[in-house]
Amino acid sequence: MSSLITQDTKFIVQGITGREAVNLTRENLDYGSKIVGGVTPGRAGRDVYGVPVYDCVRDVVAKHGPVEGSIVSGPPGFTRDAVFEAIENGVKIIVV
Repeated sequence: MSSLITQDTKFIVQGITGREAVNLTRENLDYGSKIVGGVTPGRAGRDVYGVPVYDCVRDVVAKHGPVEGSIVSGPPGFTRDAVFEAIENGVKIIVV
């Protein structure tokens, strides 16, 4: 059986500046995951544990190239839009 995620999988965290996502980001970085960016509208230019924050998925893809996965962490009212934004920008694996 093949795995969808490898040690080389590049992914983003949508809603990265939220409390749960900050902890999730730290834990994933400690594990050695390749988080290339985070997305929180209106908070571009910040960073979370060294991971740059962007306003939208399109900006992450423009800066870092194709991204294979996304973790969506945010309020339920924004989840649907975040998932569609990831799909529209070529993300193949999305964890909500």
